[in-house]
Amino acid sequence: MRGSILIEDLPGTGKTTLSKALSRLIWYDFQRIQWTSDLTPQDILWGEFYDFEKKQIMIRKGAIFTQLLLIDEINRMNPKTQSAFLQAMEEKKVSIMWVEYRLDPWFFVIATQNPIEHTGTFPLPEAQKDRFTAKVSIGMPDEAHQIAIITQNLYAHLEKDIEALSPLMTQSDILYHEEKISEILINETLAKKFIKFFHLIQQSDEILYPLSQRAIATFTQWCRAHAYLQGRDYVTAQDGEILLESFLLHRLDIASSWASILADLYKKSFRKI
Repeated sequence: MRGSILIEDLPGTGKTTLSKALSRLIWYDFQRIQWTSDLTPQDILWGEFYDFEKKQIMIRKGAIFTQLLLIDEINRMNPKTQSAFLQAMEEKKVSIMWVEYRLDPWFFVIATQNPIEHTGTFPLPEAQKDRFTAKVSIGMPDEAHQIAIITQNLYAHLEKDIEALSPLMTQSDILYHEEKISEILINETLAKKFIKFFHLIQQSDEILYPLSQRAIATFTQWCRAHAYLQGRDYVTAQDGEILLESFLLHRLDIASSWASILADLYKKSFRKI
């Protein structure tokens, strides 16, 4: 189960640290882009330089040619660049001077956006939101942890600590787990309930955009992954309930206050399972 993640949170909550640590724990190549509204597709795809030995202009691939790409403040990406980036997320390939280049098969994105600062930002297209499996928030640590950070200076050597991390999982391990996740069962009754629930929420006047078939398929795969992590070989309605908010709110473009309404609707739809 692979998918990109959108993190909506305030600056300084550990988004970059989390991404770096993840790349070390899985031994991924890692690149980070701090987005501004004047960046163009060329800034992330490629650059030109003159090779004096070969006496010709050469192309140097950009930051997008990596495995784990962190994009800070993705909503500062202008519409032209968003269109170019959509191809990378959807097809895992980019076009440079009319030539297509494949991205790494393991390519995925962790993107961030600031929920309170909107000057110089552009709303993400619905098609691009759909490429993110989930939108999550890291949040602030509890009071006891904050006191420990201040009094014990816990993260004084954070960069060195991250560099010292050793991989916990190889890419072969990931392929093994993906195969096991694909074998998790969803019975026909539950599958019909999922489809009926998604059709039901689309009938609401508050829902501006219908869910794509890709979204529904992603949700069921995500439920399989959650069941697998819980040690089960089958999906239950509770798996979907746990994942519902982070899966739906950014796709449907509705306020977080709708989370409880969707949760109640979900429980009513699955009451007999």
